[in-house]
Amino acid sequence: MKNDQDRGLAAEDILAVCALRKRLFPSDIFDEHAWSMLLILFVGYVKNEIISEQALMTRAEVSTASGSRWIAHLVEEGQIEPRQTNDVVALSNDALTNLRTFLDESRNIVGGEK
Repeated sequence: MKNDQDRGLAAEDILAVCALRKRLFPSDIFDEHAWSMLLILFVGYVKNEIISEQALMTRAEVSTASGSRWIAHLVEEGQIEPRQTNDVVALSNDALTNLRTFLDESRNIVGGEK
């Protein structure tokens, strides 16, 4: 993969596949809220979107209570930049690097570059 635009498209593809899976197999066993949040934030980063905590939880289809816990966990793990509650949520530099690597390598697994 050559750039963040291509990686953003790959992240959107992953989110679309997760939505399809959720539609066909409506079960809590497939919940991946933290992973969805990271992908949503990456797509937002690529599109220069400012994503609030509430908007992130809405897009990830997670309750406020659960979403707040996941966001706090992602901050603790260094995936999201520390911020004030209800503030803008942003990926850490480490998370950006790791997502770029993941998206590049996963694209190669599922059929090569577009």
